[in-house]
Amino acid sequence: MTPAPALLEFRGYRLGFRIDGQVCELIDDLSFSIRAGSVLGVVGESGCGKSMTALSVLRLLPQAAAVMGGEILFGGRDLLAQSESEMERIRGRDISMVFQEPMTSLNPVHSVGRQIGEVLRIHRPGMGPDERRAATIDLLRQVGIANPEQRHDQFPHQLSGGMRQRIMIAIAVACRPQLLMADEPTTALDATIQAQVLALMQDIKEQTEGSIMLITHNLGVVAETCDEVVIMYAGRVVESGSAEDIFDRPQHPYTQGLLASLPSLAGSSGDLHSIPGSVPSIGNFGPGCRFAPRCAQARDVCTRDVPRLTSIGTGHQVACWAVGQEVTP
Repeated sequence: MTPAPALLEFRGYRLGFRIDGQVCELIDDLSFSIRAGSVLGVVGESGCGKSMTALSVLRLLPQAAAVMGGEILFGGRDLLAQSESEMERIRGRDISMVFQEPMTSLNPVHSVGRQIGEVLRIHRPGMGPDERRAATIDLLRQVGIANPEQRHDQFPHQLSGGMRQRIMIAIAVACRPQLLMADEPTTALDATIQAQVLALMQDIKEQTEGSIMLITHNLGVVAETCDEVVIMYAGRVVESGSAEDIFDRPQHPYTQGLLASLPSLAGSSGDLHSIPGSVPSIGNFGPGCRFAPRCAQARDVCTRDVPRLTSIGTGHQVACWAVGQEVTP
Protein backbone atom coordinates (compact mmCIF):
# COMPACT_ATOMS: atom_id res chain seq x y z
CA MET A 1 0.00 0.00 0.00
CA THR A 2 1.12 3.56 -0.73
CA PRO A 3 1.96 5.37 2.54
CA ALA A 4 -0.42 8.19 3.49
CA PRO A 5 0.95 11.67 2.74
CA ALA A 6 2.53 13.76 5.47
CA LEU A 7 0.02 15.94 7.30
CA LEU A 8 2.63 17.75 9.39
CA GLU A 9 6.33 17.94 8.58
CA PHE A 10 9.29 19.51 10.40
CA ARG A 11 12.15 20.38 8.07
CA GLY A 12 15.41 21.39 9.72
CA TYR A 13 13.58 23.29 12.47
CA ARG A 14 15.77 25.12 14.97
CA LEU A 15 14.65 26.90 18.13
CA GLY A 16 16.62 28.86 20.69
CA PHE A 17 16.02 30.81 23.90
CA ARG A 18 17.36 34.22 24.85
CA ILE A 19 19.48 33.83 27.98
CA ASP A 20 21.60 36.69 29.36
CA GLY A 21 21.57 38.53 26.05
CA GLN A 22 22.46 35.47 23.96
CA VAL A 23 20.34 33.05 21.96
CA CYS A 24 21.09 29.51 23.11
CA GLU A 25 19.91 26.74 20.82
CA LEU A 26 17.57 24.10 22.25
CA ILE A 27 16.02 22.34 19.23
CA ASP A 28 18.56 21.52 16.52
CA ASP A 29 17.75 20.41 12.97
CA LEU A 30 14.41 18.83 13.89
CA SER A 31 13.12 16.80 10.93
CA PHE A 32 10.24 14.33 11.07
CA SER A 33 6.67 14.01 9.80
CA ILE A 34 3.24 12.76 10.84
CA ARG A 35 1.25 10.86 8.25
CA ALA A 36 -2.45 11.53 7.81
CA GLY A 37 -4.50 9.15 9.96
CA SER A 38 -1.58 7.94 12.09
CA VAL A 39 -0.54 8.24 15.74
CA LEU A 40 3.00 9.49 16.31
CA GLY A 41 4.67 9.27 19.70
CA VAL A 42 7.32 11.88 20.60
CA VAL A 43 9.32 10.41 23.48
CA GLY A 44 12.08 11.65 25.77
CA GLU A 45 12.87 12.72 29.31
CA SER A 46 11.81 16.07 30.69
CA GLY A 47 13.89 18.86 29.17
CA CYS A 48 14.32 17.19 25.78
CA GLY A 49 12.20 19.76 23.93
CA LYS A 50 9.03 17.73 23.37
CA SER A 51 6.56 20.35 24.61
CA MET A 52 8.41 23.15 22.82
CA THR A 53 8.07 21.13 19.63
CA ALA A 54 4.28 21.01 20.02
CA LEU A 55 4.01 24.67 21.01
CA SER A 56 6.05 25.55 17.92
CA VAL A 57 3.32 24.03 15.75
CA LEU A 58 0.70 26.30 17.31
CA ARG A 59 3.09 29.26 17.51
CA LEU A 60 2.43 29.58 21.25
CA LEU A 61 6.06 29.82 22.33
CA PRO A 62 7.26 31.86 25.33
CA GLN A 63 8.55 35.37 24.67
CA ALA A 64 12.14 34.28 25.29
CA ALA A 65 11.96 31.76 22.44
CA ALA A 66 13.53 32.55 19.07
CA VAL A 67 12.95 30.55 15.89
CA MET A 68 16.38 30.16 14.27
CA GLY A 69 15.49 28.40 11.03
CA GLY A 70 13.66 25.63 9.22
CA GLU A 71 10.04 25.01 8.31
CA ILE A 72 6.93 23.48 9.88
CA LEU A 73 4.65 22.41 7.05
CA PHE A 74 0.97 21.66 7.65
CA GLY A 75 -0.88 20.53 4.55
CA GLY A 76 2.00 21.98 2.53
CA ARG A 77 1.83 25.44 4.18
CA ASP A 78 4.67 26.72 6.33
CA LEU A 79 3.10 27.58 9.68
CA LEU A 80 6.07 29.79 10.53
CA ALA A 81 5.20 32.04 7.56
CA GLN A 82 1.51 32.49 8.42
CA SER A 83 0.13 35.71 9.85
CA GLU A 84 -1.16 35.76 13.42
CA SER A 85 -4.75 36.15 12.18
CA GLU A 86 -4.35 33.02 10.03
CA MET A 87 -2.88 31.11 12.98
CA GLU A 88 -5.92 32.10 15.05
CA ARG A 89 -8.11 30.42 12.43
CA ILE A 90 -5.91 27.31 12.42
CA ARG A 91 -5.71 26.88 16.21
CA GLY A 92 -8.65 24.87 17.48
CA ARG A 93 -10.12 24.38 14.00
CA ASP A 94 -7.39 22.47 12.13
CA ILE A 95 -4.86 21.80 14.92
CA SER A 96 -5.75 21.38 18.59
CA MET A 97 -3.84 20.51 21.73
CA VAL A 98 -4.62 18.72 24.98
CA PHE A 99 -2.32 20.38 27.49
CA GLN A 100 -0.47 18.58 30.25
CA GLU A 101 -2.34 19.78 33.34
CA PRO A 102 -6.09 20.39 32.87
CA MET A 103 -6.56 22.20 36.18
CA THR A 104 -4.19 24.97 35.09
CA SER A 105 -5.42 24.96 31.48
CA LEU A 106 -9.13 25.28 32.29
CA ASN A 107 -10.47 28.64 33.46
CA PRO A 108 -11.73 28.23 37.05
CA VAL A 109 -14.33 31.05 36.78
CA HIS A 110 -16.17 29.73 33.71
CA SER A 111 -18.35 26.64 33.47
CA VAL A 112 -16.97 23.75 31.45
CA GLY A 113 -19.84 24.12 28.99
CA ARG A 114 -18.94 27.72 28.31
CA GLN A 115 -15.29 26.80 27.75
CA ILE A 116 -16.16 24.09 25.24
CA GLY A 117 -18.72 26.35 23.58
CA GLU A 118 -16.15 29.13 23.18
CA VAL A 119 -14.31 27.06 20.56
CA LEU A 120 -17.55 26.60 18.63
CA ARG A 121 -18.40 30.29 18.97
CA ILE A 122 -15.08 31.28 17.41
CA HIS A 123 -14.84 28.69 14.65
CA ARG A 124 -18.54 28.02 13.98
CA PRO A 125 -19.98 31.57 13.99
CA GLY A 126 -23.20 30.41 12.31
CA MET A 127 -24.25 28.50 15.43
CA GLY A 128 -26.82 30.12 17.69
CA PRO A 129 -26.68 29.84 21.51
CA ASP A 130 -29.18 26.96 21.71
CA GLU A 131 -27.47 25.01 18.93
CA ARG A 132 -24.09 25.62 20.54
CA ARG A 133 -25.36 24.36 23.91
CA ALA A 134 -26.77 21.23 22.30
CA ALA A 135 -23.48 20.59 20.46
CA THR A 136 -21.52 21.11 23.68
CA ILE A 137 -23.68 18.62 25.59
CA ASP A 138 -23.23 16.14 22.75
CA LEU A 139 -19.45 16.57 22.96
CA LEU A 140 -19.58 15.88 26.71
CA ARG A 141 -21.51 12.73 25.96
CA GLN A 142 -18.99 11.70 23.27
CA VAL A 143 -16.06 11.95 25.68
CA GLY A 144 -17.83 9.77 28.25
CA ILE A 145 -19.09 12.36 30.72
CA ALA A 146 -22.14 11.04 32.59
CA ASN A 147 -25.08 13.42 33.09
CA PRO A 148 -23.75 15.87 30.46
CA GLU A 149 -26.64 18.33 30.91
CA GLN A 150 -25.72 18.73 34.58
CA ARG A 151 -21.95 18.78 34.01
CA HIS A 152 -22.36 21.45 31.32
CA ASP A 153 -23.04 24.09 33.98
CA GLN A 154 -20.45 22.94 36.52
CA PHE A 155 -16.98 24.39 37.08
CA PRO A 156 -13.60 22.62 36.80
CA HIS A 157 -13.10 22.34 40.56
CA GLN A 158 -16.31 20.31 40.80
CA LEU A 159 -14.93 17.57 38.55
CA SER A 160 -12.39 14.80 39.10
CA GLY A 161 -9.00 14.77 37.40
CA GLY A 162 -10.13 12.21 34.84
CA MET A 163 -13.24 14.22 34.03
CA ARG A 164 -11.23 17.42 33.64
CA GLN A 165 -8.96 15.66 31.18
CA ARG A 166 -12.04 14.56 29.23
CA ILE A 167 -13.20 18.18 29.18
CA MET A 168 -9.84 19.18 27.71
CA ILE A 169 -10.26 16.54 25.01
CA ALA A 170 -13.80 17.77 24.29
CA ILE A 171 -12.46 21.31 23.81
CA ALA A 172 -9.67 20.04 21.57
CA VAL A 173 -11.91 17.95 19.29
CA ALA A 174 -14.93 20.29 19.17
CA CYS A 175 -14.17 21.34 15.58
CA ARG A 176 -12.92 17.90 14.47
CA PRO A 177 -9.30 19.02 13.84
CA GLN A 178 -7.05 17.26 11.38
CA LEU A 179 -4.27 17.09 13.99
CA LEU A 180 -4.68 16.55 17.73
CA MET A 181 -1.58 17.05 19.87
CA ALA A 182 -1.60 15.68 23.42
CA ASP A 183 1.11 16.67 25.89
CA GLU A 184 1.45 14.02 28.63
CA PRO A 185 -2.36 13.61 28.72
CA THR A 186 -2.33 10.78 31.28
CA THR A 187 0.53 11.72 33.63
CA ALA A 188 -1.60 12.64 36.67
CA LEU A 189 -4.17 9.86 36.19
CA ASP A 190 -4.35 6.42 37.74
CA ALA A 191 -3.89 3.38 35.51
CA THR A 192 -7.61 2.73 34.98
CA ILE A 193 -8.46 6.31 33.98
CA GLN A 194 -5.27 6.48 31.89
CA ALA A 195 -6.44 3.51 29.82
CA GLN A 196 -9.88 5.08 29.39
CA VAL A 197 -8.43 8.40 28.21
CA LEU A 198 -6.11 6.70 25.71
CA ALA A 199 -8.98 4.59 24.36
CA LEU A 200 -11.09 7.74 24.06
CA MET A 201 -8.41 9.50 22.02
CA GLN A 202 -8.14 6.50 19.70
CA ASP A 203 -11.92 6.43 19.22
CA ILE A 204 -12.00 10.14 18.42
CA LYS A 205 -9.15 9.77 15.93
CA GLU A 206 -11.12 7.10 14.09
CA GLN A 207 -14.29 9.21 14.13
CA THR A 208 -12.54 12.32 12.81
CA GLU A 209 -10.09 10.45 10.52
CA GLY A 210 -7.40 12.76 11.90
CA SER A 211 -3.88 12.29 13.27
CA ILE A 212 -2.49 12.40 16.79
CA MET A 213 0.89 13.56 18.05
CA LEU A 214 1.32 12.08 21.52
CA ILE A 215 4.04 13.69 23.64
CA THR A 216 5.14 11.52 26.53
CA HIS A 217 8.01 10.05 28.51
CA ASN A 218 6.04 6.83 28.97
CA LEU A 219 7.12 4.19 26.46
CA GLY A 220 4.48 1.81 27.78
CA VAL A 221 1.77 4.22 26.60
CA VAL A 222 3.53 4.58 23.25
CA ALA A 223 3.64 0.81 22.75
CA GLU A 224 -0.13 0.61 23.22
CA THR A 225 -1.18 3.52 21.01
CA CYS A 226 1.39 4.67 18.44
CA ASP A 227 2.10 3.70 14.85
CA GLU A 228 5.39 5.61 14.64
CA VAL A 229 7.83 6.95 17.23
CA VAL A 230 10.33 9.80 17.43
CA ILE A 231 12.91 9.66 20.23
CA MET A 232 14.19 13.10 21.24
CA TYR A 233 17.17 13.87 23.43
CA ALA A 234 18.25 17.40 24.39
CA GLY A 235 16.47 18.98 21.42
CA ARG A 236 17.61 16.51 18.77
CA VAL A 237 15.98 13.48 17.17
CA VAL A 238 18.23 10.51 17.97
CA GLU A 239 16.04 7.76 16.51
CA SER A 240 12.76 7.47 14.62
CA GLY A 241 10.81 4.69 13.00
CA SER A 242 7.76 2.49 13.26
CA ALA A 243 6.72 1.35 16.73
CA GLU A 244 7.87 -2.12 15.73
CA ASP A 245 11.34 -0.81 14.81
CA ILE A 246 11.72 1.14 18.03
CA PHE A 247 10.54 -1.61 20.38
CA ASP A 248 11.94 -4.67 18.58
CA ARG A 249 15.10 -3.23 16.99
CA PRO A 250 16.23 -0.17 18.98
CA GLN A 251 19.60 1.11 17.77
CA HIS A 252 20.49 4.28 19.68
CA PRO A 253 21.95 3.77 23.19
CA TYR A 254 19.43 6.30 24.55
CA THR A 255 16.48 4.38 23.11
CA GLN A 256 17.93 1.14 24.46
CA GLY A 257 18.31 2.72 27.89
CA LEU A 258 14.72 3.97 27.95
CA LEU A 259 13.41 0.55 26.97
CA ALA A 260 15.56 -1.18 29.57
CA SER A 261 14.01 1.01 32.26
CA LEU A 262 10.51 -0.36 31.58
CA PRO A 263 9.38 -2.72 34.38
CA SER A 264 7.98 -5.20 31.87
CA LEU A 265 11.39 -5.49 30.25
CA ALA A 266 13.35 -5.92 33.49
CA GLY A 267 15.31 -9.06 34.18
CA SER A 268 14.06 -11.90 36.33
CA SER A 269 15.62 -10.25 39.38
CA GLY A 270 13.30 -7.28 38.92
CA ASP A 271 16.19 -4.81 38.82
CA LEU A 272 15.54 -1.85 36.52
CA HIS A 273 18.15 -0.19 34.36
CA SER A 274 18.77 3.52 34.88
CA ILE A 275 20.61 5.92 32.60
CA PRO A 276 23.32 7.71 34.60
CA GLY A 277 23.31 11.50 34.75
CA SER A 278 20.59 13.84 33.52
CA VAL A 279 19.59 15.82 30.44
CA PRO A 280 21.87 18.87 30.11
CA SER A 281 20.19 22.24 30.50
CA ILE A 282 19.98 24.68 27.62
CA GLY A 283 23.21 26.59 27.19
CA ASN A 284 25.24 23.66 28.53
CA PHE A 285 25.34 21.51 25.40
CA GLY A 286 28.84 20.55 24.38
CA PRO A 287 30.03 19.77 20.85
CA GLY A 288 29.24 16.44 19.27
CA CYS A 289 26.46 14.12 20.38
CA ARG A 290 24.52 15.60 23.27
CA PHE A 291 24.00 12.16 24.78
CA ALA A 292 27.73 11.36 24.82
CA PRO A 293 28.34 12.35 28.50
CA ARG A 294 25.78 9.70 29.58
CA CYS A 295 26.60 7.03 27.00
CA ALA A 296 28.62 3.94 27.92
CA GLN A 297 29.46 3.46 24.22
CA ALA A 298 30.82 6.99 23.63
CA ARG A 299 34.07 7.39 21.69
CA ASP A 300 36.24 10.39 20.86
CA VAL A 301 34.24 11.19 17.74
CA CYS A 302 31.04 11.31 19.80
CA THR A 303 32.28 14.26 21.85
CA ARG A 304 33.68 16.02 18.80
CA ASP A 305 31.23 15.71 15.90
CA VAL A 306 27.43 15.73 15.62
CA PRO A 307 26.10 12.42 14.20
CA ARG A 308 23.68 12.74 11.29
CA LEU A 309 20.23 11.16 11.30
CA THR A 310 20.87 8.23 8.94
CA SER A 311 18.50 5.69 7.41
CA ILE A 312 19.20 2.10 8.51
CA GLY A 313 16.06 0.57 7.02
CA THR A 314 12.71 1.50 5.56
CA GLY A 315 11.53 4.43 7.64
CA HIS A 316 14.02 3.68 10.45
CA GLN A 317 16.59 6.39 11.20
CA VAL A 318 19.21 6.79 13.90
CA ALA A 319 21.79 9.46 14.79
CA CYS A 320 24.70 7.57 16.34
CA TRP A 321 28.34 7.17 15.34
CA ALA A 322 28.17 3.51 16.33
CA VAL A 323 25.34 2.79 13.88
CA GLY A 324 25.45 3.18 10.10
CA GLN A 325 27.90 6.09 9.87
CA GLU A 326 31.46 6.39 8.70
CA VAL A 327 33.82 8.11 11.08
CA THR A 328 36.10 10.68 9.47
CA PRO A 329 39.48 10.90 11.23
